[in-house]
Amino acid sequence: MADEVRPSASRRMPVTAFLYPAIGLLAVGNAVFLLLWLLSPIAGGPSHGGGGEQIQVRSGHRVLKVAEGMGGESPSLDVERRLPSEQFEELSKTLASLTQSTRSGEQAEEFFKSDAGRGAQPAVTLSFPRSGVGTETVEVYAIDDQRHLCYARLARTGQALAIRLDDYLKAASALSRLAGGAAGSFPLPRLAVLGEPLREKLAKLKQPLLVTTVSVDPRQYLVRMLSNPILGPTTLKLQALDTATVMATVQLPDDQAKVRGLAEAMARASANVKVRHLDFATDAAALKEFARSIQREPGDVEDSLVLQRGDRVRVIRNVDMLVRGSGGSTSAARFEGEGVAAQALDELLAERGLVCFAEGHGERRIGDRSGEGFSQIADQVSARGFRTAALDLAAKAIPADCQVLVIAGPRKPFGPELEKAIQDYLEAGGRLALMLDPPDGEMVLAEALKRWGVAVPEPKKVLEIKGSFSQPMVIELRLNGELDFVGKWAREAAIYFTACGLAVGAPAEGVACEALCVARPVTTEESAKSTCLLAGVRPKAGGKGPKLLVYGDADAFTNQIIRQVPNNIQLLIDSLGWLAE
Repeated sequence: MADEVRPSASRRMPVTAFLYPAIGLLAVGNAVFLLLWLLSPIAGGPSHGGGGEQIQVRSGHRVLKVAEGMGGESPSLDVERRLPSEQFEELSKTLASLTQSTRSGEQAEEFFKSDAGRGAQPAVTLSFPRSGVGTETVEVYAIDDQRHLCYARLARTGQALAIRLDDYLKAASALSRLAGGAAGSFPLPRLAVLGEPLREKLAKLKQPLLVTTVSVDPRQYLVRMLSNPILGPTTLKLQALDTATVMATVQLPDDQAKVRGLAEAMARASANVKVRHLDFATDAAALKEFARSIQREPGDVEDSLVLQRGDRVRVIRNVDMLVRGSGGSTSAARFEGEGVAAQALDELLAERGLVCFAEGHGERRIGDRSGEGFSQIADQVSARGFRTAALDLAAKAIPADCQVLVIAGPRKPFGPELEKAIQDYLEAGGRLALMLDPPDGEMVLAEALKRWGVAVPEPKKVLEIKGSFSQPMVIELRLNGELDFVGKWAREAAIYFTACGLAVGAPAEGVACEALCVARPVTTEESAKSTCLLAGVRPKAGGKGPKLLVYGDADAFTNQIIRQVPNNIQLLIDSLGWLAE
């Protein structure tokens, strides 16, 4: 006798926004309906009753009812699954076994006495018939990843339970399959226990710290999974309900729950830390307002942890809190969110000096929030402890407290007086980040660069190199890890989009500096391997003098590009940090 699945028809979400990319892949008839349980919390309504014993599982707004027997009228509340008596009895025994699979109630009692457990509310409630008891109810609160336990209580007696994590996940998986995915996977929050270093940092906070977690956008995540032949089959489950309808459920990344657990643990460690969680599916208006308040687009904060201290904001992508397994895979990655959050907090609290962004000659401006602007770079630099300011070089001298001067893609010549002023600034030990912008950018400071050993043979010519990408003007950078300071930088691949080549040679006689090639292109052409894309100059050991970096591309750091290639932000932050040392 076949099972029946009756999802509630009381509420449905339109899916046309992501339906069309899926049709070609799924190809299951005249119509395809992709139903994501997390996009539409199931509406409740009065039950009409079905007779016989019943199992009920609650997870937030979502409810699964499993009734014994095949007859009776289907209730209108949420999702009902009807099972033959033998299968119903087997499921009841599986749920009852959770109350007997405890290692010891001591760990659970410890949890309920802790700051995390005292005010906690059950995340999942399991009610089922149990011999000799009637209806048993188990309230499940959180997962302890370190001990591989779930902490729960018996509602009837208040007894604390420490359920083996594998046992709970097995039962939750069975229940999720019975609901066809429409009631979710019954996830639990992750319990995070902070180490002493981060706890001490948080305890010393004198100013409020707002910690916000933002979920992944499930619509975009679904589209990415459908287009990924490796990840799609492991995260996307399809079920044919009839000849014209398919239900698809997506298993979201496990790190989301861990990030929320980390945020909650940070709040427990300090009264100055406040936490909120925003969900793309259910908090759309609040999420849009939050993004606007920190001058970001909603997509910029998707799937992230956001730290705010005063006017400083640090957005940490969830993927950046994962240490990849062998082969670079994130599927078996280790969560290292605590260490990443601790470093980000240090940077938020740091005071590292002033970074001046030159204006007045057609440079990319930090006040420009269009795709061509540098506003997001300024935000990221500020979040690392620097102060930022626009500096009109046509009207003002370089201030004495300018830690690093950034000249990003000038379109007009500087003139002899300004060229000399910048050279004098560098001779006095100044720090410069010069970004070239072929084919339309202006080559400035050419003679000064030659003096320090850096030449730009063809500043108007855009390099075309055969490498990792089909478009030869898109070039992946390989950092020179043999340089001591570069070894401290992140190794994530940065990308130039229209770059010119640099040449590194010997500085002029009497100049106590050395010129270095910091990055070259990843290429299949032997002739292009000698090309330099990022050149650096520093004083020789024990000497004094300027530090400068010359980037073969300015487009790589614009708002439009860093949204697509976040690794470019890290390259710039690391390199500016080296200049400021």
